[in-house]
Amino acid sequence: MSVVDEKWWRECVQRHRERLVSLDRNVFDAAVCAEESTGATGQARAWLEDVVWFVPQSGQRVAVQIARLCGEGSEVTVPWRSLAEAVGIADAAGRHIAYTQRGVEALVNADWLSVESSGKGRSATTTFRLLAGELLTPEAAPRDGENGTAESAA
Repeated sequence: MSVVDEKWWRECVQRHRERLVSLDRNVFDAAVCAEESTGATGQARAWLEDVVWFVPQSGQRVAVQIARLCGEGSEVTVPWRSLAEAVGIADAAGRHIAYTQRGVEALVNADWLSVESSGKGRSATTTFRLLAGELLTPEAAPRDGENGTAESAA
C-alpha cells in the first residue's frame, strides 16, 4: 500500500468513526419505540394473519395498526386522527386521515371490520370491531385500484 493510499484509508476510517459516534448520540430510547414495535397478539393476531391476504394494501396497513391497538381483544375505541397517526401514511394529496378512512372502508366492504362512531367534533371516538370475513383465494383478493378503492396501481 502506498503512502497516499494509507493516508486516504486512515482518513476514511476516522470519518467513519466520527459518523458512528454521531449516530450513537441520535439513537432513540428503546422505551419510546417499544410500543410501536410490538405486534398484534391474541385474537387480533389471528385476525390479522387472515386479513392481509384479502384486502388491498391500504387496508392491510390499517389492519396492522388496528390489530396492534386491539391487543388481546377484538375491539378498540380510538379517534380517527390517532389511528391515522399510527398508520403514518398519507395518500397522494398528503392526507393521512383520508388514506386511513380508505383502508377502513376496504376492511368494512370485505366484512372484516365493523365501525361505530360516537360523539361529535374533537370528542368523537370510533369503535373498531374485528369480524371474521369471507375467506377467498388470494388470487381473487382485490388489489389497490379495484373494487371501489381510490388508490392507483402505480
